[in-house]
Amino acid sequence: MMKRKYLDEFVNCGFKRQVKIELFNDLIENIRIIISNFDSVCPFHGPSIYFHDETVKRFSSLSCNIEEACNDAEFLAKLYATLACWGMHRMGNPANHMVEFADFRKTLKKYIVSIQELQDVLIINIADGYGKAGNEDIVDKISDKIWEIIKGLKIAHNDTHLVAGTKVLHHLLPQLVPPIDRTYSLRMFYGNTYLYCEKEVFRQLFRCYFVFAYECKRDVERLLIEPGHVMNTSFTKVLDNAVVGFIRKNERLTDKNRKNSFSGV
Repeated sequence: MMKRKYLDEFVNCGFKRQVKIELFNDLIENIRIIISNFDSVCPFHGPSIYFHDETVKRFSSLSCNIEEACNDAEFLAKLYATLACWGMHRMGNPANHMVEFADFRKTLKKYIVSIQELQDVLIINIADGYGKAGNEDIVDKISDKIWEIIKGLKIAHNDTHLVAGTKVLHHLLPQLVPPIDRTYSLRMFYGNTYLYCEKEVFRQLFRCYFVFAYECKRDVERLLIEPGHVMNTSFTKVLDNAVVGFIRKNERLTDKNRKNSFSGV
């Protein structure tokens, strides 16, 4: 495992916000237990799982061909529905309404070539080849290429891009881009849900997921082939599931402690 000092330097040096290293270490060291917790308390149900699975299946039926997928009405419709179920379309706030389906298709087609350029880049291969000190450059170059796509995708009627963009690219580059959100991802690594300086946040979090992939490669590969797990649809989805499971576990412990304090225990 990366030494704490190097891990701290790798994910925090040069960034305004600081990743909570103790929590990150806990996540890395206990990923299998945390995934079991995710399986038992998975907050995603019904359409959230159904449309994600349908999108994954359709992408697989197209041989994971990005150009075909971005021109396939069925895949795009399922991805569009997945994004809505994953919180990208909020009826009460026009600023958080997704763009119309026709515009969604247009924005994805605009970036087909850029996405294709990354289709052979897998987060685990980056981790295999660059799992030592001094690998910031290659990791940052890849994250910057991903960010150029994310910032150009127009998914909703607001000026933020990180959450929607990573959720879209996760379904086209599932072995490279983890879905990132405020509720779980930002709380896991920063301890809060504040989203600003999106490019810097993505660069820093991509470093975190790179480390996560490097440290937990064998565990994740085993989890992917074990039966009975919820939503373990790709390498980066397992990492995301672990983040969700970690936060949910901490929420339950906090609630338990709060109840105990009220009851005088």
